[in-house]
Amino acid sequence: MRSLTSVGPVSLAFALAAIAVLAPRLWAEDAKPALPPVKAEINADGLAALMRARAPMVVLDARGPMTQFIPNAKPLVPNAPASTVASLIASKTSLVVTYDSGPRDALGKKLAERLARDGYQNVIRLPGGVQGWVKARYKLAKKPAPRPPAGSGRRGSGGR
Repeated sequence: MRSLTSVGPVSLAFALAAIAVLAPRLWAEDAKPALPPVKAEINADGLAALMRARAPMVVLDARGPMTQFIPNAKPLVPNAPASTVASLIASKTSLVVTYDSGPRDALGKKLAERLARDGYQNVIRLPGGVQGWVKARYKLAKKPAPRPPAGSGRRGSGGR
């Protein structure tokens, strides 16, 4: 067996060149394994059935904060910080449903793929989004209108 000192200068130069070329790819901090696109999908009736059964899951609205949304959904845009994602999803094995406005919107798909890349294992999409939910005759939850701050002098409609 030869020691490192007995390796010829050409072999050593080749080994060092190979390490210099390959090392950045092997140790890149943002390198994540390529995952296939998220193909698991659910329709509005399936999601409604899970909700009626009170299945433990997180429903994420990829459109961000909206005034109308699927009941119990939490807003989360695809480029949200990892800390925000972690605050909304209990574990990497939680059931997560993502949606957007409808079939022509790609935000729900982008969010689902981002979550899969981040290691979340049970991500499914509602490809019909809000449009599919409403078309299936399910109601949207509505965010209440903001109330004026206390002491602002404003009163309800009518006034003086």
